[in-house]
Amino acid sequence: MYKFTYDLKPELNGQLPLYNGHLVYAAYLRIINSKNPHFATIIHASKTISPFAMTILRPIGRRAEVTQGFMKIRTDTLYRTSITILDDNMTELIDIFGTLSNIRIKLGLIPFIVSGLQVKYVPYKTHVEEHAKYKSLIRVHFLTPTQLSIRESRQPIILPRPELILNNLARIWNSFSGINVDSTTLYEWCEKNVYVREVDIVSREVDIGKKVKQVGFKGHVAFRVNEGDYAEWINICLLYTSPSPRD
Repeated sequence: MYKFTYDLKPELNGQLPLYNGHLVYAAYLRIINSKNPHFATIIHASKTISPFAMTILRPIGRRAEVTQGFMKIRTDTLYRTSITILDDNMTELIDIFGTLSNIRIKLGLIPFIVSGLQVKYVPYKTHVEEHAKYKSLIRVHFLTPTQLSIRESRQPIILPRPELILNNLARIWNSFSGINVDSTTLYEWCEKNVYVREVDIVSREVDIGKKVKQVGFKGHVAFRVNEGDYAEWINICLLYTSPSPRD
């Protein structure tokens, strides 16, 4: 897994939606399109699991100034976002995001200059070795509104059901890691052995682009985990990608 973290300096004052993932996604897709239009088309049109994960734009060193769902953008402040390439075989994508510096990125109507880049690589084998540990209580922070679903139903789930969260993370993990876990068995194990111990969440409606709105939950949840066959996989999956676990 390659994680590229960018520090961005805005060239104009203005505002962006607080939950700006659709704008960040569009900006990253434009970058890919400028380097390899065919590759960008494939990624955008694909209905399979995305080969990358992103974080939304947030200010560095200060709290976001928010008014009616919009975050103030100031030229005297640096902002940060990141993209993690989950598929180590996508060398072209890795090369594209590993060479971005002093270029202009536009989010909404506001242009930013890339002023800093940090790169971190963690092999999947190393991730397993470091995080294959049993923890009886794991706290998870959902930074952006999250919506879950059951594949047999089209109804959205806006509660932090651990079996759905872990099953989704396991399917992403199996798509790229080469170290598979049985997601169906993990789901069934979680139903009986992982439950919500603490919860402090709120629901939020957010614009996800193209005038589409989605409701999700954000906040923190603590999961109580029983000992057993899949206990270590809970930690491995929750530390893999979004949401953000906290010890």
